[in-house]
Parts: sequence; structure tokens; C-alpha cells
Amino acid sequence: MAGFYSLGIESPPNFTTSAGVHNGFTAVAAVVLLGVIFWAVRVARREHTAIPFFFLLGGALTVGYEPIVDVLGKCFLPKDYQWTLFTVLDRGMPVYAIFVYVAFVGGFAIMAWDHLNTGGSPSGLWKWYAGAILINTFLFESLAVSIFSVYTYYGHQPCNFWGFPLWWPFVNTAGPILAGALVYAARRHGKLRGRTLAAISVLVVPMTDGAVNAAAAYPTWLALNSDVPPWITWCAGAITIGLAILIMRGVIGALDTIHARTAGIPAVVAD
Repeated sequence: MAGFYSLGIESPPNFTTSAGVHNGFTAVAAVVLLGVIFWAVRVARREHTAIPFFFLLGGALTVGYEPIVDVLGKCFLPKDYQWTLFTVLDRGMPVYAIFVYVAFVGGFAIMAWDHLNTGGSPSGLWKWYAGAILINTFLFESLAVSIFSVYTYYGHQPCNFWGFPLWWPFVNTAGPILAGALVYAARRHGKLRGRTLAAISVLVVPMTDGAVNAAAAYPTWLALNSDVPPWITWCAGAITIGLAILIMRGVIGALDTIHARTAGIPAVVAD
């Protein structure tokens, strides 16, 4: 049992990438970000609110978590040919990281908020959660890790069948969906407006991302950085997946209850 409590930080592997891969991934991330910004403009104009842009700004703020979750979750972004944005915990974060966070975290927050704001049911968020997990897994990380070797995961990662540990997407996508749902509830049911709503719309994005990571990823972080057999890390990964789903269940259940109690209340006007 003593080994279980001997928490330690494992050194990252000797992993490198090429200039072509790094620059190509940066360019693709920039293109995706432009697409998400264009979509945010359309949603903002349709709904007459700046909330989509606040979500994108919140996504940008969330990039500060990347070196923290990388160290605890054992993900390594090599510095080869890197256009470094900032360095924390001796981990250089590339410029493409902020492109990805704005597009991914901000974009999924917009998606959840827009679904609810246009009359979608809270239970419909399960569909968007599943879709976000699939996008994260197959259209982003599996390509980046297993095919193009942009970065890598190391250690005894649970749920790792082809290079991308499948506990990550359940955590990655729950945070921004939770953010979108909370802002919808604050605006629709809490009647918040103006600067208060703007501040909440920005800050709730990094807050929920950090909260979901701490609440759900904690068992896997502990196992990955402890002297335990691989099967225990797999159990921890399963617990992490279950906790992320439980968080989603709590949010959706709460929204269902609120909707049932406020049925017939007219929608809010534009900000």
C-alpha cells in the first residue's frame, strides 16, 4: 500500500516532431478556429447577443490549464519547431494550443447554449455530449496522436487502444457543455443581464473546465502518478469516465427540473 501513496511526477518521453507536422497542425487549427468564429458570428447575429463571443474569450482563458493537465494526465507536447505561447511547469505551450482551446472549449460551450436557447430539451444535451466525444476522439486527437504524431500520451494510460486514452474525451467535453448550460440557465431562468451576464459567460468557461477536470480526472491523475499496477489505472480511468457522465447527468437533471417548474414562462428578450 505504501507505493500507492508515493506520488511522483514522471519525466516525459523523448518524443519529437517535425517542422512540417507542427506547422501543418498549427495551420489546420487556425482554419478550424476561423470556421468556429464565423459560426459564432452567425449565432450572435441571429440571437442578437454577444454571448458566443464571450464563450470564445472564455475558451482562450482556459488554455492556462493545458500544462497542468498535461503533467498530471501525462500528455507531452514537444518543443521541436514550436512557436511557444507560454511556458508553465517547464512545459512549453505552442501557439496552436490557444487556437484549439478557443475553437474546442468555446465552440462546444456555444453549441450547448445554442441548443438550449433555441428550444432544445436538456435531455438533448446527451446527443451533443456523445457527438462532442466522437469529434474529440476521431476528428481531432486520434489523428493528431496516432497518425500525425503531433504530441503523445505516456505512462500506463487507461483505456488506451491506439494511442489516445479514451478517458480524456469524456472529461474534455463535459466542461464546455456544462458552461453553456449554466449560462443558459443564468440568462433564461436567473434573468441575468448586462455586465454580470457578460462576466459570467466568460469566466464560467475556465471555471467549469477546471472543475470537471478536478472532479472527474482526479482518480486517473492519482493512479497515473502513483506506483500502482496498470490494472488499477484502468479502474481509475473507468471511474473518471463514470464521474464525467455523472456530472452530465446532474446538469441535465437539474435543467429538466427547472424547465418543468418554469413551463410557460416566456423567453428572455435580446441583451
